[in-house]
Amino acid sequence: MVPTSSIVFMAVAGLMAAALAVVPAIVIWRRYKPSILSFFIGAGTFFVFAMLLESLMHAVVLGSSIGETIQASALLYALYGG
Repeated sequence: MVPTSSIVFMAVAGLMAAALAVVPAIVIWRRYKPSILSFFIGAGTFFVFAMLLESLMHAVVLGSSIGETIQASALLYALYGG
């Protein structure tokens, strides 16, 4: 059973994390009036590189014979992750 205080503080931390993303976005939006197209281009670029190309690279590297060596060593795995 999870203590109620833990759930409350996790919710507070989640709200603070959301505020750290939303508040600067609102300030930038009001100050510079950026194009909404710029937002979607940035979001699409992030998706392509972080979600597609990165997972493909991990599959290629970690699926090879060198990947077994990397996964067997905590130090090599940390270096690869870094």
